[in-house]
Amino acid sequence: MSRPIEIRTVADLERTARSLALHFKARTVVVVGSQGILVGWPGAPVTMCMSPEIDAYPANARAWEAAQDDDLAEAS
Repeated sequence: MSRPIEIRTVADLERTARSLALHFKARTVVVVGSQGILVGWPGAPVTMCMSPEIDAYPANARAWEAAQDDDLAEAS
């Protein structure tokens, strides 16, 4: 049995950005990858929004990593 195809929405993108910003205390979140289309085209065709993930990272990733006690901490 195949898994249902996930359709990403602007609400998914907003929830992801808020979660990253809160967790990393970031003022800016960078969205990369295919779901970045939702930023400028919230009504994009469904075929362009079919992805199980949203690729994003906090803009302060390097500063956050440097401030951690763990040398292996990654904001990814």
